[in-house]
Amino acid sequence: MAFLPPGWFDDGAGQLRWWDGQAWTEHTAPLAPPTAPRPRRVGWWIAGGAAALVFALVAVVAVVGVGTWVGSVLDDRRAVSTDTTASEPDLAVEGLQEAFLDGDCDRMRDTTTPAFRSDSGWTDCGAFHDDVAASSELCEPGYELGPTALDAAAQPADTVRIEVIVTCSWNFDENGDLVDDPYTDRVPWVYSLVEAGGAWRVDEASDELQLPAVPADDSEASVAAVVAAYNRAWSEGDCAGFMAATSASLRELLEAEDCAAFDAQAHEYAQTMSNFEGAPTRFEHRTTTRIDVLDRETFVWVTDPDDPADSWNYEEYWSYSVELQGGAWVITDIARY
Repeated sequence: MAFLPPGWFDDGAGQLRWWDGQAWTEHTAPLAPPTAPRPRRVGWWIAGGAAALVFALVAVVAVVGVGTWVGSVLDDRRAVSTDTTASEPDLAVEGLQEAFLDGDCDRMRDTTTPAFRSDSGWTDCGAFHDDVAASSELCEPGYELGPTALDAAAQPADTVRIEVIVTCSWNFDENGDLVDDPYTDRVPWVYSLVEAGGAWRVDEASDELQLPAVPADDSEASVAAVVAAYNRAWSEGDCAGFMAATSASLRELLEAEDCAAFDAQAHEYAQTMSNFEGAPTRFEHRTTTRIDVLDRETFVWVTDPDDPADSWNYEEYWSYSVELQGGAWVITDIARY
């Protein structure tokens, strides 16, 4: 099923309007003024303008087949390190994130290179503070250090690369009060750090984990095909395809243990979802019989099935655990990344 929780949305009339979970209300608010476009390779926090984030930030979609909310979603956190063994590059990344959260221009300069500040448009503290203010107008920014250790062998000798999940949480209702269950937008980035001035500093932010990954071997190709078949099964209402792509344990979690249960959920999916596209952006070999896939998924959610024009575009990242069982690859777990 798909649903849209209460929140602020662009109503198409050049303003934000409060959706109460069932219908539009009379409450409106101005759209945040867009900031200057950022280079694609930097793009973190508010690249392309704060107003452009509205569609991605303010809706949660609990959709079976576009990644059901199965397994634990990582807790959003303001990640001030208390680990005394944390590496200097990790601390530099945390320092930059904290500088953005606090609007601390001096700390931002201490943890970045001139090239990074130039690419981000932070030529002075005024520009930096403008971006901080623009991001917080729409949501509460945050971050997490990524759960995956990047391959050190693939990194230049003088560079350290660290995965970071940049988050933005929609926390307030139309009265400015905190909501109990905010939706958090989560986008993976890879930061490259270099030593400069006797310290590690962030030099570049790459969107490589948002881009399609080419399977490196037959196993990865098979796993990618299973994930694609799983999502296609929901789009086409193909119970046989769904059964073939999933383990019994996952079907139990999804409450789709037989075709009757699957067909009912797939029908609801077809009423509210369209234009689904998925592409793997990373393959992680956990064991010889398990590969985890990070999948970037975009789709259109229709608010009112009777009015297809009333729709929203979404982009989310989902992690699929795919295991070799009985000679075939099947999905055993799914979680929002």
